[in-house]
Amino acid sequence: MKMITPLIQKPKDTMTRINKLIIGAFAILFVSQTLLSQELLNYANSLKYANYLFDNQQYDFATYEYERVLFMVPNDTLAKLRLVQSYSYLKEHQTALNRIETFFPEQNSLPSDFAEAYVKNLLYAHQYQKVHSFLEQDNHLNTYRRREIQLGVFIMQQQWSEASVFADKYVDLYGETEKYHLLHELAEEGLHGPYKSPAWAASLSAVIPGAGKFYTNRWKDAIFSLLFVSASSLLTYHSYQHNGLGFNSLFWGSITVGFYAANIYGSHKSAKVHNQHLNQSYLSRAEEIFLNDF
Repeated sequence: MKMITPLIQKPKDTMTRINKLIIGAFAILFVSQTLLSQELLNYANSLKYANYLFDNQQYDFATYEYERVLFMVPNDTLAKLRLVQSYSYLKEHQTALNRIETFFPEQNSLPSDFAEAYVKNLLYAHQYQKVHSFLEQDNHLNTYRRREIQLGVFIMQQQWSEASVFADKYVDLYGETEKYHLLHELAEEGLHGPYKSPAWAASLSAVIPGAGKFYTNRWKDAIFSLLFVSASSLLTYHSYQHNGLGFNSLFWGSITVGFYAANIYGSHKSAKVHNQHLNQSYLSRAEEIFLNDF
């Protein structure tokens, strides 16, 4: 009698089929995700996302996106400009300058927008000599804008005589740009400002203790210096009159001489500090006029 083998599928065959189905599903998912990622990261979408970041002032992230956009399409001029502007807004001025110089090895051929950005970053990086050199050769900046920048650079360097002469030379620009007129007025103030002579301040204090500090508008210091030197001088004199050249007279005499010398030095320094504060006030005004809307 023949044995009948039951038609029962082996578990091993079932597991093999399930594994194949799982592997196939993962393969389809992987391919789909790859295609989707490639679509999301293409040039058009990357540029759109970079512009979104830029418009929302997320400049840090925008720089990464624009760098990737330019890697895909190196000739995208707007992406180049937005990248430079992003670095500038982040105050990474040297990086912005490096990128401009990479994009345009010959700076005298910069388009007007890039020329503005180049000068702006040079100014914020305090590279004034390069600004002078650039303005001498660039032909893409507006004439009025060029003159404003040249005058502003003289002022930022505290070259008051040069600024005044330059402003007078192009006085015809008064009717064309208010900024130039304001900078000219500031140049005249800087040239004829109420500066104090350190040598004269020291000389005054040498004659009358405290006079040099009074000259530099430090009245409290002036009064204190006058009283202290006068009092110590009197003590020295009385000590010498009563005890001769003894310890007390030498003690008070050395204090008097030391403070007298310190007073002369302090008056000299006071005049220099006064001038520094005055120049700083001019520079603050210059930045407000010159750089805020640059």
